[in-house]
Amino acid sequence: MKKEIDNNRTNYRNENKMTASKGILGKIHSWYQAIVRTPRTEVEDDSEAITRPVPSGGCESSDLFFKPGATIQGRYDSYEVLNLISDTAMSEVYKGMSKVHGKEIAIKDYLGSKCFERERYVHKLLDSRGGHGNIIPAHEFVVTEDDHRLGIFPYVAGETLDEIVEREGKLTPKQVLPLVSSLCDALEYIHSLGIVHRDVKPANIMVSAEETIGIKPLEFYPEAMVLRLFDFGTSWHKNILHLD
Repeated sequence: MKKEIDNNRTNYRNENKMTASKGILGKIHSWYQAIVRTPRTEVEDDSEAITRPVPSGGCESSDLFFKPGATIQGRYDSYEVLNLISDTAMSEVYKGMSKVHGKEIAIKDYLGSKCFERERYVHKLLDSRGGHGNIIPAHEFVVTEDDHRLGIFPYVAGETLDEIVEREGKLTPKQVLPLVSSLCDALEYIHSLGIVHRDVKPANIMVSAEETIGIKPLEFYPEAMVLRLFDFGTSWHKNILHLD
C-alpha cells in the first residue's frame, strides 16, 4: 500500500512538472508566433508599418506626484526626477539622474504595495545570486515620507519589444531567434531560483543595441540586440505567497 501511495505521488508530481513545462513552452510559442513574420510568397504593402510614428519615449500627465526637478532621497543615493516616461494602471515610471554617480536611472512609483513587495523580494533574491545579464537589475527600493513606494533601476536606452513590433510590424525569424534564446536563458535562471515571472509579454521585454553599434540592430545586426526582462510586480515565489 505504501509503495502504491509513493508511486501515485511521484506520478502526480511528474504530471504537474509536465503541465508547467507545457505552459511555459506554449506561452513562448504564442509569443513567438505573435511577433514573427513568416516568409512571403507575394509582395505585400508594408506602408502602414513603415509610416507608423516612432514612440517619443516620454508622455505627459496632469496629475504627477513627482514633478521634474524633484529630489528623491534613497538609502545609497539621491535622485533627481527628469520626466515621466511611462504611466500605467500599475505604476508611473520616471527618468531620473543619480546625484552621486551622475548616471541616468529609472524611478518606478508603484501604485500598489503588493507589486512593490513582490518586486523588492525578487530583486533581493536575484542580487544575492549575482543577477543575470538578460534581466534589468535594481539599485534599491525606497519608501518615502509620503508613503510612496519606489524602485530605482538603471535606465536602459532602448525600446520595449511591443514598441518595436508596433513600428516595424512582425519581425523575421532571424531577428527574433536571438531574443527567444536570451529570453529562455533569463527564464531558466529565475526558475532555478524558484521565481515565476507570470507576466512575460513584449511590453515587459526591453531591447537595446550594444553601445559599440551606432545603427539600428534590428535592420543590420540582429546578433547585436540585447534583451532584458523586467517588471516582476506580479511574480511568484514560495516565500511571498501571502501577497497573492
